[in-house]
Order: sequence, then structure tokens, then C-alpha cells
Amino acid sequence: MGTDAVVRDIALINEHARAIGYVCILWAAMEARIDQFIEHLIPIAPGAVSDIVTANASLHEKLEMLKALAFARKRDADWSYAVEQLTNVIDGDLRPERNRLIHDSWHNAANDIIRRTRKTKIKKPAANQRELIIFTDTPMKVEAIWDFAAAIREAERTATILRLNYGPRPSP
Repeated sequence: MGTDAVVRDIALINEHARAIGYVCILWAAMEARIDQFIEHLIPIAPGAVSDIVTANASLHEKLEMLKALAFARKRDADWSYAVEQLTNVIDGDLRPERNRLIHDSWHNAANDIIRRTRKTKIKKPAANQRELIIFTDTPMKVEAIWDFAAAIREAERTATILRLNYGPRPSP
């Protein structure tokens, strides 16, 4: 591929790349709010010790911690349920989609931008006709990525509100 083709392809995907960049930035901010929420409920002061607790845990593990802490520190049943719902949305809906946006490859196909997921599966579209599928192409409009970024921001906002609604840090 020559330089002109690379420049053309970059220009075509530029809007998508910008939106994906915001997804990354907002994701990091949301994860920081989850860390703060865990620190608040343990309770542990922000700093080196709290970083030790959260820095080496995956987001999935942090969400499991948060769910358990919310249950153990139950402010009330509605609050605990809201925290559980938030962790389920982040882990079950947002995290898999974020992983696809970040780790899939992106291509220009007939002036559409597609996200290509690389995963093998054997499909049986017709009786006794098996087919090996390696790639799944999903056309992606940039608006869908911005909508996803807004969903991440909403999850971050909800985590902040739930943490603030808990009240003062509990006693250890």
C-alpha cells in the first residue's frame, strides 16, 4: 500500500478514530470512579495503599469487589440493588462492546467503515451444510460510537452519584 492510499484510508476513518479515542478516555475516567467507590466503601484513604488494592485488579474483579462491598455495606436495599445493576451493565454490556471497539480491526469497505471481529465458529446455515466463519464484519456508523461513549459517561456519572448517596465513609 502506497503512502497516498494510507493517507486516504486514515482520512476515511478519522472520525471513527476520534470517537474511539474518546471511548478510551471516558473508559479510564469511569474505571477511576469505580476505584474511588471501592476506596470509599472499604474504607481506605486514597493513595499508595488504595492503589495497591485496585491497580492490579481487572475491571471485572473490581466490579465484583464493588458489588460485594455494596452488599456488605448496604445503605438500603434500593441503593444496594442500584449498585448491583450498575456493575451488571458495565460488566455485561459495556465491557464487551468496549473490547470490540478497541481490539477489533477497522476497514473501509465500499465507503462504509466496518469493524471486523476475528473469532472462529462453525455455522450451520442449511441442513448438513457446515461453514467455517473466521471474521464477522459489522458496519459501524460514527454516531454509534459516540452513543457508546455517552453510555460510558452515564455509567461514570451513576457510579459517582451512588458513591455520594452512600454518605460518609463507613467505619472499618
